[in-house]
Amino acid sequence: MSDLTEADVKKMKVAELKSALAANDLSTAGNKPALVARLLEYIESVAVKEEEEEEEEEAAEEMEATEATETEADGDAEDETAKTEEPANEEVTESNDVVAESNDVVAEPSDDVAESNDVVAESSDVVAESNDVVAESNDVVAEVKDEVVESSDVVAETNDNVVAESSDVVAESMDVKQEEETDNVMGAEEEDAPEEEEEEPAPPQQQEEEEEEKMETEVVKEEPSTPLSKPDCTKEAKSDVNDKSEGPEHHTHLSCEEFTEQSLEKLEKIAEELTEAISKRNKTPEAEKAKVESPKTTYNVVSHKTPYRETKPPPPEDKGPEIEEGKVALDFYNSDVFLKIEDKGMTGSNRVESGFNQLWTCGRTTHGTSAGKVCFGATIREKLECRSYESFGVEKHQFRIGVTTLKGNLLLGADETSVCIDNFGKKYIDGKAEDYFDTKLKEKDTITVAIDFDENAISFYHNGEVLGDAIDLPKCLQNVALFPTVGIRNMPFSLITSPGEDIFTPETFTYIQDHEDKVKGYKAPASREDCEVIMMIGFSSAGKTTYVKKVVEENPEKNYYLLGTSYILKRMSDAVEARKKTKNGRMGFGMINHAENLLRIVFDLAGRRARNYIIDQHNCQSAAQRRKLSYFTGGYDRRAVAIIPSEEVLKERAEGIPEAERHEELPKDLQNEMKAYLTVPVTPDQVSSVEFLDGTEEETHTRIRTY
Repeated sequence: MSDLTEADVKKMKVAELKSALAANDLSTAGNKPALVARLLEYIESVAVKEEEEEEEEEAAEEMEATEATETEADGDAEDETAKTEEPANEEVTESNDVVAESNDVVAEPSDDVAESNDVVAESSDVVAESNDVVAESNDVVAEVKDEVVESSDVVAETNDNVVAESSDVVAESMDVKQEEETDNVMGAEEEDAPEEEEEEPAPPQQQEEEEEEKMETEVVKEEPSTPLSKPDCTKEAKSDVNDKSEGPEHHTHLSCEEFTEQSLEKLEKIAEELTEAISKRNKTPEAEKAKVESPKTTYNVVSHKTPYRETKPPPPEDKGPEIEEGKVALDFYNSDVFLKIEDKGMTGSNRVESGFNQLWTCGRTTHGTSAGKVCFGATIREKLECRSYESFGVEKHQFRIGVTTLKGNLLLGADETSVCIDNFGKKYIDGKAEDYFDTKLKEKDTITVAIDFDENAISFYHNGEVLGDAIDLPKCLQNVALFPTVGIRNMPFSLITSPGEDIFTPETFTYIQDHEDKVKGYKAPASREDCEVIMMIGFSSAGKTTYVKKVVEENPEKNYYLLGTSYILKRMSDAVEARKKTKNGRMGFGMINHAENLLRIVFDLAGRRARNYIIDQHNCQSAAQRRKLSYFTGGYDRRAVAIIPSEEVLKERAEGIPEAERHEELPKDLQNEMKAYLTVPVTPDQVSSVEFLDGTEEETHTRIRTY
């Protein structure tokens, strides 16, 4: 397959192209240009893969050759070391044998030599230990590597000098012994036995002292072949011998002991210097920072020097248009953050940049009512021309007007919490669309909505003419406050809340501005410091949305505004459904990426308003957590809620989700990536607190490690 050229592929017939694609498990859909492009792309990928495999094989061969060379070099070095050490070991062994054969006269010097050898051995151990300390030190002490090597050379030189000095002492002791034996034999031949018996022998201690004095005299006469530079033990030994105030025994003992002790002190001093250097390196700011333990509320610590909120000033707060107290207008606090509210809250329009023209944009008024006969209206302004999903059969100019509950969904017609009509003649009750009137609404048309709470009915008028029969309010909308709500897609409007010239007023109805039983909506916080942001953390089907619904229901006064990709997709649900028809039931990740790009702009708009938010997304990676939380730096109380169950519980929860509520499953590689980078925000730099719902903090961290 990889031998085919582009020209060969283009010459192939459609049947041959489909056969080649099917043989490689590729799609055979499309015309000939599409088949040719798909096959060429596959051939190119195969060629690239083969080149990568060849490069990997060459790299592996080079690595094996390098390892073989290093192994041979290490073997040669070990052989040379063994050859160098064998002669030294033989000499030491012979010296020890000679010393062992010496008599009691030289017993004490021999013992001194043995002691010196032991001290030398101990010195070597100290050197070995210091070398181990240096070998085990981390990269922090890499800069003092040269000093360690030089110190090791000094130690090695000291050992050689000590061994050489000890060998000289042993050799001289052997010479003294032989001379003494010769003198004793000759003296015995010259003297007769009786005189020897009559003569009282000298005390053993005196004989030993005399012999030691002779040995020391001989040692002083000869200079050592390789004297130590630091310390010069030979000179000190000479000084001790020439000092007549000390006895011979003291001379021998001090010269040998000082010689070995000073060598040992030198080695210990080197080891202390190395240890001190390592300690200083470990106490640097960089090393101390590396030793800082992770906060208990995190598993992977986010590495940044200072909190993001300190390095980036918060954006200016957007307080919306100035609205007079008691005036019924579009509620800046209770509408979509991407709704453009102008003219003191009396006009509304959607954004068209970056694809916002594809979203439903909705606004709710500041006041509602639950009694009497109340009306309001809206006039459609000039349409906005923009690109949209018309190729999928989706209308880019849409308009809906009706009523919703204060806790209900802002998107009119989405569920049972609203009743409305659209510009195509349909009515929406309990989230279902039905035909209602034949006339299509257009620019400059005025729609009036009249609510009769006495009859639990709602009527709609088009330019003063009634549109169909009155619609009965569902039971869930009876005896509750209803708020005027408008939803648009590229159709701006002007809100009508009070009577005036050329404004139609249904008979027996009162405009909401003049109604006595108005109900005020949610009170907006004074500033962003009075608001909070909750970030959900967890995998798909873990239970995040269930928890969010519970929090919203239990805290209606906080009026949480939900942020997430799924909520953006719901605002363009008709486009999503139309896209699925062309993608075999899947909307494709192009649509998801588009929703994520829109969400970033929504984050920026939301961070400028005093509102309470819940970020209902996976938020598993630390980079995504930092980026999203960085939009809310104006004094918000930011906290996180982690829902991280075990694999078994996660699977059970996924199976328990109704089919209609299930989201499109993520690819396995993306799921594995989320598990690999799963982390929890840092406190207090990123969030004020982290709440763990599935187990304790320790159990959750253990579960994160297993993922």
